[in-house]
Amino acid sequence: MLETASTARAHTLLRQAKALDPDIVALQEVTAGFMEVLAEDADWAGYHVSVEGSEAPPGGLLVLSRYPFAKIAYRKLPSASGRYVLFASLDPGTEPLVVATTHLESLLEDQVARKAQIAFIQERLPHRGLTLWLGDFNVGDQDPETAHLAGWTDAWTRLRPGGPGYSYDLETNPLAREHAFAAEPSRRLDRILGSRRLVPIAVGLTGQTNPPSDHYGVWADLVLSR
Repeated sequence: MLETASTARAHTLLRQAKALDPDIVALQEVTAGFMEVLAEDADWAGYHVSVEGSEAPPGGLLVLSRYPFAKIAYRKLPSASGRYVLFASLDPGTEPLVVATTHLESLLEDQVARKAQIAFIQERLPHRGLTLWLGDFNVGDQDPETAHLAGWTDAWTRLRPGGPGYSYDLETNPLAREHAFAAEPSRRLDRILGSRRLVPIAVGLTGQTNPPSDHYGVWADLVLSR
């Protein structure tokens, strides 16, 4: 494969993600080129992938999992820009785990659209049992849409209350500055939300060194409570 700037960033992102030794990875804005890089990366050969082949997944959404998929469903969101949500049921060997990932509308003025998309997803997610909802919400902590996420455990705010956790950081990430809208501030746009029984015990950011994306990645360690 011919190495380009985008494939180099894909290699970097996959290397940084694998260094975390993750059980589950949720990605957004995945391209066909990224899928080709992933297919050739032996470090990820043991992971289950939410789509097969080298085409870009619907809505650019991808889940990689050590656990096998019991069910995968891509659903169109109410969206003017073709956004999706990916629902995946995983079998971790104990009890079913539902994972949802999405990339909500991006424009600062898209608050009404994001509220509708959040409602669409929540109506289809089980709040009982084991549920993870991850992705690029394009919602900062001061934005009104956060009120509609109150029923979930947010790994960052649970463990680092008051910490900025900027996954979109214009001060430190040159790719974020390159892609920023006019007057857009740094914000915590990317979130890991869980149902009550998934308890976060550690959380952080990844990708600050040699950023492969305009967003830093968010990681969390979770334990199962009874």
